[in-house]
Amino acid sequence: MASTGLSGPVNMGGGANLIQRSLFATSAPTLPYSSWYTPGSGSPAISTADYYLMNGVYWSRPFDLDTMGSEGAAIKAREGMRYVWMMCGDHPATVNFQGSGDFYVGYSNDPQVWPSPTTLRMIYRQEASISVVDQNGYTQNTFFPYQLPHLVYNPDSAGDKFYIYAEGQSTSSARQHELTLFTTSDFLTSTLVGPTIPTTNFDGWTSFGKPQRLGVNSWVVYSFGKADASATNLVFYKYTSTDGWIWTPDFTKIVAGAGPYLTVAGVDYLLTMETGTINDYMSLLAVDANKQSLGTYTRISTAFGPSQGNGSSYPWQTWVQNAEAYEEDGVASIYLTRGYFAAGPIYTLNEGPYLGISPTFFDITGSITSNVLDVTVIPGGVTLAVGQQLCFLPSQPKITSFGTGSGGLGTYNISSTSNLASTTIKISTNGGLWQDFIDQYYLITNATSAADAAPLGVTADCVSGTVTVSWNDCLPNRTYRVYRGTTVGTQATLIGDVTGVSITDTPTPGSQYFYKVVTLNSGVEKKSRIVSVYCSNNTLMVTRHINRVINDGGDATKINVTFLASVDSYLTSNDYYKYLMHWVDARFAVKLDGSGFVSKVYCLGTTRLPRGGDYTPTTSNTFPSTSSNTSYSATSFRSTTPS
Repeated sequence: MASTGLSGPVNMGGGANLIQRSLFATSAPTLPYSSWYTPGSGSPAISTADYYLMNGVYWSRPFDLDTMGSEGAAIKAREGMRYVWMMCGDHPATVNFQGSGDFYVGYSNDPQVWPSPTTLRMIYRQEASISVVDQNGYTQNTFFPYQLPHLVYNPDSAGDKFYIYAEGQSTSSARQHELTLFTTSDFLTSTLVGPTIPTTNFDGWTSFGKPQRLGVNSWVVYSFGKADASATNLVFYKYTSTDGWIWTPDFTKIVAGAGPYLTVAGVDYLLTMETGTINDYMSLLAVDANKQSLGTYTRISTAFGPSQGNGSSYPWQTWVQNAEAYEEDGVASIYLTRGYFAAGPIYTLNEGPYLGISPTFFDITGSITSNVLDVTVIPGGVTLAVGQQLCFLPSQPKITSFGTGSGGLGTYNISSTSNLASTTIKISTNGGLWQDFIDQYYLITNATSAADAAPLGVTADCVSGTVTVSWNDCLPNRTYRVYRGTTVGTQATLIGDVTGVSITDTPTPGSQYFYKVVTLNSGVEKKSRIVSVYCSNNTLMVTRHINRVINDGGDATKINVTFLASVDSYLTSNDYYKYLMHWVDARFAVKLDGSGFVSKVYCLGTTRLPRGGDYTPTTSNTFPSTSSNTSYSATSFRSTTPS
């Protein structure tokens, strides 16, 4: 296995297969987590929730539109990007993240470049429940999907060709954890079909499955549990189908898991978490031809914190939740999520950020009467504080205010009402993560194919007229050839060959350029990937904004570059960028629709951190905007300024 040269300390993950520890860190992987919550210290976003405004992500990964026939080609042409990503939060939260259970799709041109939040489109609103008669004749009211999206292209379908499976439930009909299907033809609208493997008992399970279409009339899925809840333990079984809708179970074998399954050097593995009370690892579990475990793990990360035992609630940032993978040309891109979701398990203790407080836990002796904690023993060197959590007790109470105690012995008001005789109580001093982090790993699954694969993680930026094109170091061959062009279709100007992960160029400023990075195998050009960048003599933020406007189809001629540069200078010199969320101005560019009306006004804050989005004036409640009556004038403000 090739090495990136990056490794992490024990309990933080890492190892030879790590590409980047958290997609949101500008100085990964060494930035202390306590600094992630200081504006401007790490990067504009600190977590998936902060970047995507979603309750973490679960089973998010790309799917290649080039493998999806004419229907996929149409989506690719519309969006200008090759990969569609399934995006959904982890368990719809009822408190901190209402509405985060909606399903989204996003787009990118690289499986190791996550979709910008500006590309995300809601494809199914969680609250849009239906009543449906399931395949057993049972009426399920208030039925809806809520997590675990998995896309399958079904060319055999007479209707929608894109099948999206998820976990669903009926809140009013005593059914839950059901493998569920909704479909779409365009990734803009969708139809909820219903539970494709309905449960017959409230405690039944058929979800956590990733269906595969093997060929015409041939489908398979490895799903969790049994519909009637008769399984002694929740384990995975094989189901088969001829159409992706009606499934036949095979309960004779317990399979290793839902997937993803990878074949490495001719051996089949399940990508999974190797869990324990000391440490967890991301590992490959060897399986046989029936996807049954052979009991042998190969670790592809260093140690994370434990997921079992009394210490499993900490360290927050090391708690490994899930790993997804996308495999192409002998390289598996692996997306590992860490941290807790807002509606998480009982180990979801203090809300808010991880603060780096030490010790993270300490034990006190105390009793509880009603909602009052009486502390009789506390270790030296520690103090109690408002917001600290009493671990492993019903309702997970927190200290809400001081009584007679002011950090040491005495009474404290807590958030829940109960009675507890004097006992040892574990106190947590640190908070959660504001939902997930994402670590990116890779694994060479076929060295021959990977030697010809397109570069991964290709990006480009420009500062003061110098363009830097870079990519991730995860292919067997480390020699690349780079070309430049002025259109996405043609890159004819040779910049040079490079052994490494970046190259610089100084083209004539004032234009957008397209760079093609080609993998070389024994001097022969193989597969490539293309990235765009606007070149100017300005700063990184200015060039990124102009490039974003051009790529979005905005009217770049309406950008007042002098004003944009002055705003950038003002924010930089006053150290205000760390506070910037929204700054919308017609001088930052507008986008016009076919009738000449303004369909978008660009936001500099969205260029810095795309979570907020640009301003989209509209006279309708649909998205994308289909009607606008907002006009643009170059001089209407003070007779000199666009508005």
